[in-house]
Amino acid sequence: MIDDRTLDLLEKISVDLRKLLDSSNIETKEASILASYQVVSNIKIAEGQMIWSRTSLFIALNSAGIPVLSYFRSAMHPLFTIALAFVGVLYSLLWHLTLRRAWEYHNMYVAKMREHESRLKLGNLALYTSGKASADASRGGLGGIRARTFASFTTGLFISGYIALAIWAIYKWIWQIPK
Repeated sequence: MIDDRTLDLLEKISVDLRKLLDSSNIETKEASILASYQVVSNIKIAEGQMIWSRTSLFIALNSAGIPVLSYFRSAMHPLFTIALAFVGVLYSLLWHLTLRRAWEYHNMYVAKMREHESRLKLGNLALYTSGKASADASRGGLGGIRARTFASFTTGLFISGYIALAIWAIYKWIWQIPK
């Protein structure tokens, strides 16, 4: 996630950029906009890499967690299995909220990039402005599934797995099914 110091820096850059736009030196304005564009671009790239790193870690932990919990559930007390399943659901929900916030930051950076591109008058070279239509189209990403939809589906899938384990543990506990 982006910390408060980085957000303050972005706000300062934005304020400084507005001041420069009000000044009369055109070359200084363009150089400042370009420098700001590069800073925002680097932050956006880093944030995008962090989103995918977090997603990979989430999938790896849950892909290991559910099978391990399933394998050892017969050796554990049902209450312990239920508690671990609850922790898994809680972790998945918190991860989903964190990821949603990361996507909001991502959107903010893209909007800033488009604003910079319009001020720089890049025309066809404006990657974020010219790519808006294809990025907003529903056909993108993973076999027609948008990355955000895939992340939500993955979270739901893991939550369903944990709930199924909890239901099995409750059923086993109530009916005292032997191990």
